[in-house]
Amino acid sequence: MSFIKYEAINKKYQNKYALKDINIDIDRYEFVTIIGQSGSGKTTFLKMANFLIKPTSGKIFIDGDDITSIDEIKLRRNVGYAIQGNVLFPHLTIGENISYVYDLSHKDKKTSRQIAKKWLDIIDLDQSYIDKYPNQLSGGQQQRVGIARSLADEPKIVLMDEPFGAVDAITRSSLQDEIIKLHKDLKLTILFVTHDIKEAFKLATKVLIINEGKIEQYDSPENIQKSPNSKYVKELLEQYYE
Repeated sequence: MSFIKYEAINKKYQNKYALKDINIDIDRYEFVTIIGQSGSGKTTFLKMANFLIKPTSGKIFIDGDDITSIDEIKLRRNVGYAIQGNVLFPHLTIGENISYVYDLSHKDKKTSRQIAKKWLDIIDLDQSYIDKYPNQLSGGQQQRVGIARSLADEPKIVLMDEPFGAVDAITRSSLQDEIIKLHKDLKLTILFVTHDIKEAFKLATKVLIINEGKIEQYDSPENIQKSPNSKYVKELLEQYYE
């Protein structure tokens, strides 16, 4: 049985479809990168997994459960979410930012601090950062903290919407290596939106290519490179080989 299932999903805004006839099965522990042009439906697809956007029709299942049967707050606490740019709470310390989602359902401050320390090690930041504030960190360090916050409560699924888009190329490459390692070490299931075809192929176990709200291809990076199944995918691959 698939871990995440989109079944006959449509999303319509007024007279235009953002997503149309989406059927996809995602296995547990996959790292799925989602790529396509601006307005193709990538972020809409992503946000449906934690019900931030609700489909016009169709159903989404996580681990066999229709997500409409799950309390929305509970669902979102079990699905990590990381987005582009500095989204840390400026009035909270780095430790408090990391443990924020964990603290929503746990009241043990001692444990919260231990969790923050553990994640500082995982994201390769010195323990001294725990009592610093976001404005004392670089953009890349802040992005690392945002990723740690999305993972600190051990979610089953992590949604990432262009999380590295606001950092420089060197930092971006380092963050890419970091998330690949975390995916393997922590056995995460990740859905990751990107505009960058090279990033998509570097990170993914599976690549989902969306065009005008429809799935063009869903396969491993290797299979897509060997057998692109549409003109659109072939043109996308030309960017990869540039």
